[in-house]
Amino acid sequence: MKLTRLTAVVAASAAAALLGACSPLPGTAVAVEGVTISENAIEAAVNGCATALNVETTDLNRIGIVQILTLGEVSKVLLADAGVTDDLIDQAVASNAEMQQMMAHQDCAPLARAQVWQGFLSQAAGADILEQLQGVDVQMNPRYGRWSPDETQIFSQSGSLSTPAASILK
Repeated sequence: MKLTRLTAVVAASAAAALLGACSPLPGTAVAVEGVTISENAIEAAVNGCATALNVETTDLNRIGIVQILTLGEVSKVLLADAGVTDDLIDQAVASNAEMQQMMAHQDCAPLARAQVWQGFLSQAAGADILEQLQGVDVQMNPRYGRWSPDETQIFSQSGSLSTPAASILK
């Protein structure tokens, strides 16, 4: 009997280890052109934004948060030569009351800034935006979906479509 239980425990441990190894980015939610956003940063953003927005953490859409942070980093890459600077982002954040509320909590601030970066990309997007998005190296932890910019979506998650307007609230 003891050997059977031990075998079951070893098998379960091996399966868990193999599943953990499936992620190309252990401990990382997403990497954009080598810039990583850790699982810890996502957890901090969830907790910080819940506090800043006075909601429960369960009211927040974790996948939406990852998508917004991803698009923020993608926007930085694509706008690198367009004259969009951190100072310009700070000015835009300062002029928006909702962003100010999010900026009030240090761990939610990256999400506010990512949304503003994304807004600048939306304004600057030309006809070749799809080609530009496809040219950015984005590696996502599969638990958050897949970076797959095409004519109908930017991210895919278990058959559902997500757009740049992903919401942080459920």
